[in-house]
Amino acid sequence: MFKRLIWLIAALMLVFGFSIRANVVQAQVSFGTNWFAEYFNEGNFNFAGAPVVTLTYPGGLNFNFGTNPPVAGVNAENWSARYTTTENFPASSNYEFVGVADDQIRVYIDGIMVYEQLTPGNFSFTRSLTAGIHALRVDLVQLTDVALLQFQWQTSTLPPDVTATPAGPVVPTGEVVNVQGLSLRTGPYLGASFIAVLRPGIAYPISGKNADEGGAFTWYQVTAGERVGWASGRYLTISGDAASIPTLTTVFQEIDNAPDVGVVATPRAVMNFRVRPSVRSARIGQIDWGEEVALIGRTVQAGENFWFQVRRDDGTVGWIFAPYVSVRGPIDAVPIR
Repeated sequence: MFKRLIWLIAALMLVFGFSIRANVVQAQVSFGTNWFAEYFNEGNFNFAGAPVVTLTYPGGLNFNFGTNPPVAGVNAENWSARYTTTENFPASSNYEFVGVADDQIRVYIDGIMVYEQLTPGNFSFTRSLTAGIHALRVDLVQLTDVALLQFQWQTSTLPPDVTATPAGPVVPTGEVVNVQGLSLRTGPYLGASFIAVLRPGIAYPISGKNADEGGAFTWYQVTAGERVGWASGRYLTISGDAASIPTLTTVFQEIDNAPDVGVVATPRAVMNFRVRPSVRSARIGQIDWGEEVALIGRTVQAGENFWFQVRRDDGTVGWIFAPYVSVRGPIDAVPIR
């Protein structure tokens, strides 16, 4: 919904020529000219290997691709682009750079990164530039759903933005290491439902941590485009102030009193009964072959039931591994966690 709203706002701006901030004078706005574009079929800032498509945009960066590929030969999702140009800035002045990007953007002036935004939305920053030629580069990463980019600038009375050249991430971020893809899940557990795959080369914003699973690894709540979920710290390198990351609870720690929905689970083997949906989680006990228990929750991976949350007759609630369990009743009535 958030990305759809951004898409609508951007579309209105593109159609009617609205500027993003009230102090922008339309006659002074420049989108630049002859931007050289390189497209890559990877949703990260690596830009490894040769681009799959290159082309030139004479009229600047002012796009709304919707959910379509930006050009034939490029993925509809999980792609990146590098746009470069050299522009003549007519006067020594402060310049305000404004626009909207979905999903992630980095901006470079004369080879120096001056702005980074890792979540979809509008952006604005101000730089003091001398008169003459300056090299501009805009790196865009598209992860899921709508893709859009608007990038423009104008002279400004605003002072230079002291945060325009960050010494590091504004918020803690995590990058995937040692694996080509890291699962993003609904909770901080190996058995939580699958949401998406995190890729190397992307600095994902981190908003929380949780060690409820047990074992040696902390899980981190990260944002990937419009998706928010949990990823194992085993394969994340954390940048920024890790001590500032708050410990968060999850829905899995709040659903032990979930109501019965009239569905019964019957193990076809002796099952380990665990606190959370993970083999790392503490074992409560065992459920015998043939014992009937109330099925009150489940997780899903690859379209199949993965772990079942069950309640025994004595009221004890925990999780068992789903593939060895028979189900009686309307499984669709059991909530997916």
